[in-house]
Amino acid sequence: MPLGTLIKTKTNSRFSHCAIELPHDNIIRHSRIGSGVTHDLIHYTRPTKTLFLPFDEKSKKGKDFIKLLGSKEGCGYDYLALFFGCWGKKIHDKDRYLCSEFCSLYITEYLNIVPDIKTIFVPKDLYLFLRGYIKGYNQIKNHADNEG
Repeated sequence: MPLGTLIKTKTNSRFSHCAIELPHDNIIRHSRIGSGVTHDLIHYTRPTKTLFLPFDEKSKKGKDFIKLLGSKEGCGYDYLALFFGCWGKKIHDKDRYLCSEFCSLYITEYLNIVPDIKTIFVPKDLYLFLRGYIKGYNQIKNHADNEG
């Protein structure tokens, strides 16, 4: 896709899209140009990297997160954020999402972390943030397992 190539070039990344796939239903939830927040059964772009993040779909927090994702279905694509984000401006319409803004709901709503980021999350930023989170999570988990 030409836009995907532009995003990868502008962000100096191999990533142009991101999605959420929960283990309990294998539905791909994401925001796409033209359709906004939607879900699919297959990836519309070939995945280049998959991150397995801590998630408990049976917990209250997990159930609430699944409901939140469902409530975002049908929200539009955030074209203003895409346009201004290329120039380092953070503009977000709360009823519209870029793929990375949608996926960052995992951070802000499920993990309750408010990242100190002055621009929009692009797929590369999201990947780097979550990769760092996983490393820290695993270190804490391993330390707790060794202590107990």
